Amino acid sequence: MTVRNWAVKFADHLSDDANPPKGDTRAFTLEDAQVLSLVAQFIKHKSPEEIHARLRNGEVGTFPLITSAGLDTRDSPGSIQLLEQKVEELQMALNLVIKERDDLRTQLDPTQESVIKLNTQVAVLTEMLAAERQRAEDAYARGIREGMVLITHPPTPNSRPSTEDPKPTADAAAPAPAEGQGG
Repeated sequence: MTVRNWAVKFADHLSDDANPPKGDTRAFTLEDAQVLSLVAQFIKHKSPEEIHARLRNGEVGTFPLITSAGLDTRDSPGSIQLLEQKVEELQMALNLVIKERDDLRTQLDPTQESVIKLNTQVAVLTEMLAAERQRAEDAYARGIREGMVLITHPPTPNSRPSTEDPKPTADAAAPAPAEGQGG
């Protein structure tokens, strides 16, 4: 049986975090660890009902004594040497990971600068595109207006379209008769 199975089977004696909702991280309190320690101690030769009864009576498991050096006082000197070697190996591995992280940060800095420059260029190009769109829309609208003028005032076969005011016709150019003359 695993700790997860024990946490489910003995959930009545554990905190809510020992059996979180699916997807959440399982976390144990010190009291949970004491309950699971008792379970581990008796699971092989006691029934789950007997273990539940012990827990209901307030019985909990214990942990080995830990010294200020962080080692079990029951460990032999050989075990302490093995632990010290393991700590040294882990420290070397940690140093390698730290160096690797620092190298990656060094590589990341120029990349971040490039991303900033590219984002700036994108912003400038976006503004230019918006200005070009506006010019195109204005030109389109101007073309539509000019087309409407041509439709409502089509040019004669011998004339060219002009933007100037039309010249007065012969009738309009003749002076009006003076008062009292002809009429």
